Amino acid sequence: MNTQNQGDLLIVDSLRAGTTCPACLQPIQEGENAVICNKCGSLNHEICWQRQGCGSYHCQTGNSRTFASDSVDIVITKNDLESLKELPKHARHGTAAIAHEIEKRKETGWAPLSIVALVLGIGALTASLINLTTETSAEGQMGYFLIAAGGCILSILLGALSAATFQNNSGKKGLLFSFVGMGGGILAMILTIYPLLNSSEGPGESFKLDMKQVGDTIRTAAPGIRGPLMANVHIKSGSGLRAGTGSGITLCNRDNFTYILTNAHVLSLGATVANLKALEKIARDIEVTFYSGETVKGTPIWLAPDKIDLVLLRVTTPAGFVPTLKYQRGRSLSMGQRVFAIGNPVGLNWTYTEGVISALRKNNFGTRDLTVVQIQTPLNHGNSGGGLYDLDGYLIGVNTWIYAKTVTEGLNFSIAIDEFFQLLEPEWVEVLALPGLTLPAEKENQE
Repeated sequence: MNTQNQGDLLIVDSLRAGTTCPACLQPIQEGENAVICNKCGSLNHEICWQRQGCGSYHCQTGNSRTFASDSVDIVITKNDLESLKELPKHARHGTAAIAHEIEKRKETGWAPLSIVALVLGIGALTASLINLTTETSAEGQMGYFLIAAGGCILSILLGALSAATFQNNSGKKGLLFSFVGMGGGILAMILTIYPLLNSSEGPGESFKLDMKQVGDTIRTAAPGIRGPLMANVHIKSGSGLRAGTGSGITLCNRDNFTYILTNAHVLSLGATVANLKALEKIARDIEVTFYSGETVKGTPIWLAPDKIDLVLLRVTTPAGFVPTLKYQRGRSLSMGQRVFAIGNPVGLNWTYTEGVISALRKNNFGTRDLTVVQIQTPLNHGNSGGGLYDLDGYLIGVNTWIYAKTVTEGLNFSIAIDEFFQLLEPEWVEVLALPGLTLPAEKENQE
């Protein structure tokens, strides 16, 4: 062993692995025993060091200079200083640079799963947006739904699988693509499922009713319920999977327009809106169908304050339509009083149900306490916005809420109609010609 130089024995780690031994000119492997020369810093195999000492050029006999004194003056000239170059930030050098170069060679390009997850996520999101915002046929809706559902599931699964493989193969690129693909899939799933869960009053697509027969049935109904049936309208809001239906009450005709009272959530598909402008953005393609079978477009023109669930619609008056609503301010309401409701539950339009008033309650809306009529009268999705009447056929409430039938039965609520009239501004009272809504003379004679 070379006694002139001293060295430190160590086990080669990953940073020093691959360094060439200056004695045998072979790479030193990770885990091998090696010696670092204290003089020149070269790394040698332990066997080579024991055989001949440091094998570097500078430590070989004849290549090194011996000084008489340990004190050696090193002269650095101006040219030396000017020729210096600053290392780039984060630059590696020495054995670390070698190890870094080896790691770079392990890279094998983009991870294909991450790219597939990205494409599927974007595709599913696009399909769900088209399905949500475009009115298409039933077949088209189902096609977009299947594309969105399948794409979001696959993008989430492949994105998660791709992200998991990066832990064992850090050389692969595309981790961000994996997360973007998963995010797109999750958002597409939300946009696909939310309309189904939040649909306000789902239309009864399985029922194809003959509107002519419905009209004939209404005209021959019992006199006490004929007027309320004629005053009822069917309201459809939205399109595609984002469509809902409900009921409405025709109040009066004025200047070739008919004014209709209903619930705001029928138009907004269950969303809470703070003002009329916000409702107009949500409520699209409003269609109002009268008992005669004629369908016209509707426009919201008034929204109750304090998020009270009432709204006025204005439509062009169908030919020959005459309002049949009876209203009298301050009609008596009491527990146990028999009442009936008219509405369009689950697409079974112009349905009559009867029951009793279970309780009269107060509900707070901002600074207002409104009378709410709790009724046992059967109501279902589609009755919202329809009328509640006493046995004399006078309108006494607007059917608005039902408790979940999975946990309750017979807990339904209407907003007292007098509360609506008290909310109206004077100009709207004048437009609606309130109070004093009664059956026209010719309708009274028919009864």
